[in-house]
Formats: sequence, structure tokens, C-alpha cells
Amino acid sequence: MDTLPLPDVGDTLARIAILSPAAQITALLVIGCVAGLWIWSRRPQHGPDAQIVVEALKSTAQAQMETAASIAAMAQQNELIVSEVRGAVAEMRVMVNAALATIKQAA
Repeated sequence: MDTLPLPDVGDTLARIAILSPAAQITALLVIGCVAGLWIWSRRPQHGPDAQIVVEALKSTAQAQMETAASIAAMAQQNELIVSEVRGAVAEMRVMVNAALATIKQAA
């Protein structure tokens, strides 16, 4: 809409001059209303209040802190799981080595 061409003012005035006086007044009022609405629609829109923005930022920061805490807890749980898996793997190696030694002795 910002790229619409402006109407030819001279042609518009010539067409309005042909009309009767009552129609001329009506046409000018309509053109004035359209221009007023167009100007009113281009006014700057009000943004959110600064207090609302601050509260939103605070709640976002709180949510990020909670997320970071839960991620840290998950990382600790993962470390415990990894250490348990490593212990189980070490036990399995001992059992496999013992089984291989038994098989070699039997052969």
C-alpha cells in the first residue's frame, strides 16, 4: 500500500467542478474523510509499557535459571550413570577374562 500512486489532483478537481454544489461539498467531505482515515491509520502504534517489558525479562531470566539448574542436575545424573556403566564394563571384562582362562585350561 505504501507504493500506490497519488491520484491526479487536477483531474480530480475538474471532475468535482462539474458536479452540483451539494455534490461538490459531499465529494470534498468524502475526500477529507478518506484522507483523515489514511493519516490516522499511519499513526505510530503504542508499544508495551516499560514495566511489562521488565516483568517479562525477569520471568524469562527466572525460567532460564531454572532450566540451567535442571540441566546441571541431568548432567550430574549422567555422570553417575556413566560411572556405573564403566564399573559394569570392568566387571564384565573380569568375567570374560576368567571365562577365557577357564576355556584355555580345559583345552
